[in-house]
Amino acid sequence: MGDRARTARGNIREVSPVIDTSTGTIRVKVALPQEAQWSLGTSVVGEFHSPSREGVILPWSAMASAGGEPAVWVIDAASKSVSLRKVAVARYRTADFIVTGGIAPQELIVTDGGKFLKQGQPVAWQEK
Repeated sequence: MGDRARTARGNIREVSPVIDTSTGTIRVKVALPQEAQWSLGTSVVGEFHSPSREGVILPWSAMASAGGEPAVWVIDAASKSVSLRKVAVARYRTADFIVTGGIAPQELIVTDGGKFLKQGQPVAWQEK
């Protein structure tokens, strides 16, 4: 392995929105400071530290897209219809993702069949 004594602190500049299903990993691009002077393609081991947050865990089947941004279909129980809502995703994991903004914990979210829905479409559902 490489020299583990060499360290540098960088800033995340890009996180892939999808998981590589063959490896279970996500590509993350980090901007290193000029003084790091590591060759392009150098293998590194990284650590990421983040404060814990509250969130809603949803399965991948709930993920939709609104103009290329993460979204989910939300069911309005009163009108029995759906609307597409952008969400803030805190973490993408192998089997699910964690939403920290855009929905509330008690809202009804479509977790299967969302690709067949249209804005305002009436729906029927079964709670699990």
